[in-house]
Amino acid sequence: MPKRALGHVVEAVKKYHSASAAAGAEALRPAGIDDVLNRLLVEVDAEVLRAYDLPPRLERRLLEFFRGHEHERRVDHSFHGWLPENFTAYMPLHEYLGPLVERNRGAWALEAFTPAPEEEVQLLRQYIH
Repeated sequence: MPKRALGHVVEAVKKYHSASAAAGAEALRPAGIDDVLNRLLVEVDAEVLRAYDLPPRLERRLLEFFRGHEHERRVDHSFHGWLPENFTAYMPLHEYLGPLVERNRGAWALEAFTPAPEEEVQLLRQYIH
């Protein structure tokens, strides 16, 4: 049984259903709608997993169990899965989708931590040896 109330799950399902119905009502599918629907569907899954409050490693094992079966999901848009294959951290799916991870994507570390000037490197080498 879920440990948390399912209100967030219901809201996520409503958002997904509304967007899916709107996309289906269009004569031509809007550009990028598959990505939007994929994201909303992953948010539904994230809220379901959040309600169960599984330990991060167990949640990850559950998601990895279904990797490779994404095409079997019966939805009218492409489904790309939950996490990138090269993502190795153990964190709940709702945190991965959250603003903290989003803000920290990219090469920000390379901009924040620049290499030391060569003169300083030489001085450090003399000090260490």
